[in-house]
Amino acid sequence: MKWLRSVLMVALALGFASVALAAPASAHAGLLQATPAPGSTVDLSPTLVSLQFSEPVGLNSRSIQVTDSAGRRVDRGVPHVLEGVADTVAVDLRTGLARGSYTVVWRVVSADAHPVSGTFSFGYGVPAGTAAAVVAGDPVVPVLHGLGRGAALASAVVLLGVPFFVIVVWPAGSGRPALRRLTRIAWVTAVAAAVWLFVLQGPYGAGLGVGAVLDPELWGLTLSGQFGKLLLLRLVALASAWPVLDRLTTAERRPTGSRADDFTVPLAALGVLFVVSFSYSEHGGAPPWQPFGGLADMAHLAAAGLWLGGLVTLAVVLAPGAAEPRGLAEALPRWSRVAMACVAVLVATGLVQAWRQTLETAAVTGTDYGRLVLVKAGLLVVLVVVAASSRRLVAGLRLGPAGGSGALRTRVGVELVLGAVVLVVTAVLVNTVPARESYTAPFSATLTARDTQGRTATVLVDLPSTRAGSAIVHLYTFDDKGAVLPFSIVTATLVEPTKKLGPVSLSFSNVARGHAQTTVVVPATGTWTLTVQVITDGVTDYSASTQVEVR
Repeated sequence: MKWLRSVLMVALALGFASVALAAPASAHAGLLQATPAPGSTVDLSPTLVSLQFSEPVGLNSRSIQVTDSAGRRVDRGVPHVLEGVADTVAVDLRTGLARGSYTVVWRVVSADAHPVSGTFSFGYGVPAGTAAAVVAGDPVVPVLHGLGRGAALASAVVLLGVPFFVIVVWPAGSGRPALRRLTRIAWVTAVAAAVWLFVLQGPYGAGLGVGAVLDPELWGLTLSGQFGKLLLLRLVALASAWPVLDRLTTAERRPTGSRADDFTVPLAALGVLFVVSFSYSEHGGAPPWQPFGGLADMAHLAAAGLWLGGLVTLAVVLAPGAAEPRGLAEALPRWSRVAMACVAVLVATGLVQAWRQTLETAAVTGTDYGRLVLVKAGLLVVLVVVAASSRRLVAGLRLGPAGGSGALRTRVGVELVLGAVVLVVTAVLVNTVPARESYTAPFSATLTARDTQGRTATVLVDLPSTRAGSAIVHLYTFDDKGAVLPFSIVTATLVEPTKKLGPVSLSFSNVARGHAQTTVVVPATGTWTLTVQVITDGVTDYSASTQVEVR
């Protein structure tokens, strides 16, 4: 019967995991297009504003706000998902709008629980004005949310590593009071962090202050999203694990060779659910390369937990004044092999995840996310060097008052400090937009422009950013001999023919001799055709076209 119960528990855990793997996980949502289009002028009074995103998003009553030039709200009702279009949200507008410029401010929640926001303007019967800067929201809640994620990661390390250590590596240590206290503190911290993140997620996503943590509307929004459901799964796993952990840490010492017992299978099954609740609530469960990417993230978190949790266990049992760790010397070679296996998994899965979240080499150094990945990689290299040194020390080590426990304690302490810093960097990483989404590749093209007489000129086009939204366009002109070509007027148009968008008109200002500049709002992603017209005098008109990929 025990065998059957164990099989059923593992099957249940894998069933929950498969549900998570099948869920449409994603990363930060991106605005694909809006109606009315950003920067556009419409001739008829619009009845609603709609926003299409790269994935379905979470809404609340404040997610889309539309104001006139005087700052008065002109939206009515609550934002809603358009019927039959899961990735498009809208808000209705008041009837009888006056001609003028209107500003749209939006803030929604991605499937990975992170808020995304933006603003743009459109004109009704008049040119669109300049959109105001996006309000970032309450500055305290994101900090508290980040602290909750950090506490959740730290407690996960202990809850994964300590039971594994005393079951697989050192069964004789299962009944030590210090490990029992450590496990109970970690369990309470994990539960508190999960509840903390649940109540803060609503204000975090809506950009509100701490006073909104009891808003039932925000609780419902959190519960309806993948992040909230995975937090509940984590709480269920923790509640189920408590009696097993309590028995494990209060049991009498067992023979070192004992492996199969009542603890191993239930904790392994619950551990699967526990790791799923982390990996599929963050960037790790996001495309591309699903479901392989999610599995790689689960392996990465599990390896980190087993390794760092084992170091925590060693630090506790080797602390000055602690009871002599009987049988640990014989178990250390086994731990050394386990640690090196965890390191190998960490390196392999870390490389996979880093590439998934950057995709371009330039994004590694060109984004905050990429630079944090480099910092984490550097710390891991140092950590591996220290771990290798500890592995050599373990060979032939004899613990005891006159043995090598002091030297080992020092190495373990150094590894733990480095591991703690890695956890801090990881907590910051999960709150940072992945490089593949935040990186905006510049665009540069050298065009050969021709006039009606077949004469040529060179036009150099530069865009520092190729993301949808506001972009600066620089244009430089040269004659057919490479000398700077003065101009009188420079204009351009942008058209996205496959989406039937445009033309978006660009009017350049003269910055310097042969240098023009303008700011344009690109309404949506796609392959845009940029057509440039350079007028040098009353009869000479050069034109050229190129395509610009907008993300």
